[in-house]
Amino acid sequence: MSQHFMHRVVLALILIISPTLPAPSMLAGAEVQIDRLELISRMQSGGAAPTLLSRADLDFIVASGTPFSADAGIRLEYDEGDGVFYENLSAGDPRLGLRFARLRVFEPAGATLDLAYYVGETDRFGSGAEFPRRFGTAEFASRYRGYIYFPTGPDYDGLHGVDGTGVSISSASLWTNADLILYAYQDAARGPERYATDVRYRLNRPRLKLDAFAGASYPEGDYGVYRGGAMAYFSTPGPGSFFAQAGLLEWQPPDDLDVDDLFFLFEPRLRFSRFGMIFTFFSHPASYRQEDSDLARRMDVNLRLQLEDLVNGLLTTGVESTFEIDPDADDKTVARTGPLVELNAAGVQWLFKLNAQVFPYEHLEGLEAVFAARTSF
Repeated sequence: MSQHFMHRVVLALILIISPTLPAPSMLAGAEVQIDRLELISRMQSGGAAPTLLSRADLDFIVASGTPFSADAGIRLEYDEGDGVFYENLSAGDPRLGLRFARLRVFEPAGATLDLAYYVGETDRFGSGAEFPRRFGTAEFASRYRGYIYFPTGPDYDGLHGVDGTGVSISSASLWTNADLILYAYQDAARGPERYATDVRYRLNRPRLKLDAFAGASYPEGDYGVYRGGAMAYFSTPGPGSFFAQAGLLEWQPPDDLDVDDLFFLFEPRLRFSRFGMIFTFFSHPASYRQEDSDLARRMDVNLRLQLEDLVNGLLTTGVESTFEIDPDADDKTVARTGPLVELNAAGVQWLFKLNAQVFPYEHLEGLEAVFAARTSF
């Protein structure tokens, strides 16, 4: 299947399912670009037959010849009760939704600043996933994030996310390898009549990548709710590199600070020729994206052993093992392991993972298969 054909199919899908998009006649002078299409399916054993859960994320950009651009994202979710396909899927179905919509204006009135107006879940702070698009870097974000590893939530992806209606001012037009962004928005995560302000700084250097932020939501309590954190990635001339995320995601003074309030992920990586080892240590916070979590004090240890760049750089294969250590759970330690295969072909990244729970052993009831495909046009 050619990329041109996929462009046409996905564009037709957007125009059919999203009533918020402009009519085709309005797109005559604009370019519609599919920025990201990601499909993830999970098959879980147990019961009379395996359960299949799926999610689709689609991000697209509309750019014109004038100095502005617009982008938006759509999400579709398929639950176990309805299987994979719906007979009557419509834009009014709660399982189909517009994740965000945003309009950007570059250097308005000659100012060396960029202005954006948005609604919905837009930027994620501290994931590292935006660096390839913003600075042209290779991908370095941790794989241990999102729906693939946390299907029941929280959907860990970065340290904090902007969610609401608001504006942002960025210095992206002023600096090539860094930017400073100010966000002001109604905080949808905390509910109506709640507002938020965040300041974010990103830096791209040959050996160092940094994404740091600080912010507050108000009115809340006597003094508001505060947050802050940073992501850092450091690569060495040798085989080692390090990825880390740390943050205090919710603090309402004068409450005491506790270690459970901290988000902490540390990931050392080693690569020797085509053999790679990735260790991930993740301490779950008591709240994430301003919602309480019952996973506080749980520690995940993930080990990924892989052979990379096989078959002319197209194939990666290996074994991944995860140990979940939770002092508050009935099973203090849960261990899962299984093979994985990644294939990069024709601009599409394919992933297949098999997870088997080996402790406590649950026979076939602890078996899960994950299949994902992701592409950037």
